[in-house]
Formats: sequence, structure tokens, C-alpha cells
Amino acid sequence: MLCKKHLSFLLGNAFIKAHKQIFTGGYFRLYSFINEARKEYNEFSNLKLKLRAFENPIIIENFSLHTLKFIFENLEKINQWLDSDLFEKEFSHFQRKPLINPHQCDYKNIPALCAWELNLPLPPLYDLILISGSRSGHNAILNFFEQCEAKRAKDHLPIDLKIIYTHFYDFLLDSNHTNFFKILPFIQYAGSKYSIKEYKSYCEFFIHKSPCLVQVRDPFIKLLLANNRWNKPNAVYRFTLKDDLNAILDRIYYAWSGQNSLENALNYLCSLEFLRQASAIKGLNCISDIHFVDTDNELMPNNAFETMKKLALKYKLNPPKDRDFFEGLIEENLFALLPLTLSLNYQDVLTYLNKEDLQALPKYRNSWDKTKFKVDLLITAYQFMKLSKNQRDYIDISEQILGQKNWLYEGSDIRIYANKNEYKCYFDELLCEAAKKYFKYFQKELMKRNEIEKAKRFSIEDILEYLNQNSILKFKLKTILDQELESIKKMRPDIVDTWIYYKKFEKSFNRE
Repeated sequence: MLCKKHLSFLLGNAFIKAHKQIFTGGYFRLYSFINEARKEYNEFSNLKLKLRAFENPIIIENFSLHTLKFIFENLEKINQWLDSDLFEKEFSHFQRKPLINPHQCDYKNIPALCAWELNLPLPPLYDLILISGSRSGHNAILNFFEQCEAKRAKDHLPIDLKIIYTHFYDFLLDSNHTNFFKILPFIQYAGSKYSIKEYKSYCEFFIHKSPCLVQVRDPFIKLLLANNRWNKPNAVYRFTLKDDLNAILDRIYYAWSGQNSLENALNYLCSLEFLRQASAIKGLNCISDIHFVDTDNELMPNNAFETMKKLALKYKLNPPKDRDFFEGLIEENLFALLPLTLSLNYQDVLTYLNKEDLQALPKYRNSWDKTKFKVDLLITAYQFMKLSKNQRDYIDISEQILGQKNWLYEGSDIRIYANKNEYKCYFDELLCEAAKKYFKYFQKELMKRNEIEKAKRFSIEDILEYLNQNSILKFKLKTILDQELESIKKMRPDIVDTWIYYKKFEKSFNRE
């Protein structure tokens, strides 16, 4: 396609055009055809020079075919736009300067990749920007908003601006989201090590005036990400009555462990990327209204439902309905231990139950004709099931197994589910009796494992003590927090006053 804008190609086309019209005076118009070819060539050459002259040069030869085609079809408009006063006033300082007027373009007819290469800001179709970060509870609040029938773009995307942009772009233009309140998560992750220019480009995605919700919490609670953990590569998610439950539950490994683990964790986490807040607020020049929500004081089980009622009213959303969803915390200590699936089959059940158990079920004593069948019991948090795409396939049998609607352990609403078809066909008194007996044992073992894992983790006191012994890192952290907490200290000092651990950290400087 680039060859088609070469002067030789364009002049050749002019002669071909004239020759095709030879019997209608084509060669008499050859001069005007040549002038048209020169004009097109000059417009393309001028555009290439303008793009190469930018602070961040744009190499037009690197564009996709679709973008090149769009540029060739709109050469004159693009040149006029880049020479306009509006471009100079609003966009000449951008890292990624838009090649067409974002206020007038038809986003629906421009694919995401083409829009990325044209440096277009995101379509003006979002209703809220959420500024949050690692270990701030952004997943929880986004899930809460979904319960109010809002739509949210994905978070935890790869740290690649192109991937983030194209996902947000497609999300906003998705016809299934047309009449919904749409939220874009502007999340600051610990590993988001963008350069200054890259971060500025990220902020420039957003030019549409919209409200902004900033999710905050005591920065020392955030620093407990030092306990970041995952499931071991060989972790088993489905087990039977015959399996060693202790081995199944021994499934967690930590990002920082071994010698100097706390030192390594804090050297990584005491960073602008992880604690960014004020610079994110200042970086977004599109904020029409700003509101702060404190995770620990407003989004915990005792007040999350009421908080979301207020936010739903503020943003004109449907009010939340399922109080259980908001009042059952997905406790972080259990995050890597659940969900699990217990696969119950008749052969295992017969071995597991003792004679007394079987005698209590006389109608099964001489009739073992179901040994080929099984029922899978899913052990998970209520919120996980509510967010599952397959929730309609399951039935909650917690009350039948546990004798109560759920198991509230450390604030987590843990329940037992069975596939509806399996439950209807195979879940009889025999399997129910085995499940009741086994889950008493399961609860004890899960609590034991939870206590073992807790003992491995750092506390906030451990973090404060380490910082008191490491003055270089301590002063580095103070410098970052002084900068990044500037906005909330000015706008919501009442929230900062509730941060016990941050106040302890500040007081430690008064004693020095």
C-alpha cells in the first residue's frame, strides 16, 4: 500500500487513467491528472514529515494495512487537523498525538487496533473511572458495582498499554453494554513499572469528562501484599474421600519466602507504582467529580451494603438487593485454599462409613447398584458462586449438609453446592450421610491449615519494626507517601485520621 503513494506509481496511474479515456479526450486532461497525482504525493509526504517531527516520532510505515488504508482515504482531513488551532491547543502536548479529531470521529467505524495506531483517546462512552491499586479491594468494589447492574472493564490485564487500550476500546463499543453504566478500572499495580512517558500516555487515554471514584486504605494494610501467595503448581482442586486432606490443603506458596523475605518484599513494594494515588488523580485531566471510598471503613461486611446503596444513588444505578453478597467477606486467608471439589462416589462412601452409619440406612444395606455414579460437591465462598457463569447449574445444599445455611468462618460465607442434575439423580441418603460426616472433619482441618498459614505471614507490626531498623527505606517510603497522599489529605483528612498504622509510622518521625 505504501508503494501506491510513491510518486512514480501515482504518475503511472495518471497516464493509465488518461489512456483509458483516450476517445473522450483523456490526454487533453493528462496535465490535470498529473497535478492530482502530485497533490496526493505532496499531502502524503507532508504527513510523513509532520509525524516524524513529533517529540515521539510516528513512523507511518509501521502501521497496519487497515490504518494505512484509513490514512490514504483521509489524507487531506488529517493534514488539516494537524495544522488546526484546536489540535495545537488541546493535543500538541500529548505523548500520543491523535491523527484525527477525537471530538468528531466516528469511533464505531474504527477498529480498536486502528484507533490505537491513530493515537485516538478512548471513546467518550464511560461513566466512571475507578482509581485503585493492588491490595485495595478493587475486585470487591467492581463486583459490588456489578450487583447494581453496572458493567466493568477487566482489570489485571497485562502491563502493556496497547492491550489495555484495545480491551477498554472494545468494551466501550460492545453493543451488549450500550445502555449500561460503564466503569473503567484505572488500577495501579505493584509491577506496573511504566516510564514517565508511558504513564503520561496511559493517562491520555481518558479525555472524556467523567466522575472518578478513588478507592483508598491505610498504606500499611496495602503493604501486607508482602504475604502475596498463590497455589502451588501441583495443587489439586478435586479430591475424594480416600485422598489425604492434609496434603490437599497444603497448597500455598509465598511470593517472598526464605531468608531476607520481608526485606525483599518491602524493597519491591515501597515504590511509586504500588502506592500511586495523587499522581494518578493529577494525571487524569478529565475528572469532573471526585469521591473517595475507604475499603476498611466503608466496604467491610458490616457496612458494604449501605455504602453501595449510597454509591448507587450517587451514580444513578439500581440499588443493591442481595445483602448476603455484601455481608460475606471473601477472607483473604482462605483465598488460596478455596474453592475445592469433593468427588463423592458410592464405592468410597461404603468404605468411609462404618457399620453403625450403614445400619442407620437400612434400605441401602443390600442394594449397592449405583457404584458407577458420583456427585461432585463444590466448596466455595458464596460470592465466588454468585460471580460464576455456571451458577445456574448448581444447587446450594449447605443447610442439608451443615444444618445451617452457611459456614461463617472468619467472616467468609462458605457454602456447599452440587450440580443440579447429579443432585437430582444420585444424591441419596447414603451420600448425604457421608457428606455430613466428612464435612465435620473438613471444617476442623481447614481451620488447622488456616492457622498454620497465618503463622507464616508477616504482620503490620513486623513491617513497622523492620522500617524502624532500616532508615533508608523508611525515608524513601515517607517521601512517596507524602507525595501520593497529598490529595486525600487535602480533600478527606477525616479518612486519613482513621488510619492507625499510618499514624504510627508518622509519629515515629516525631520521636527521631
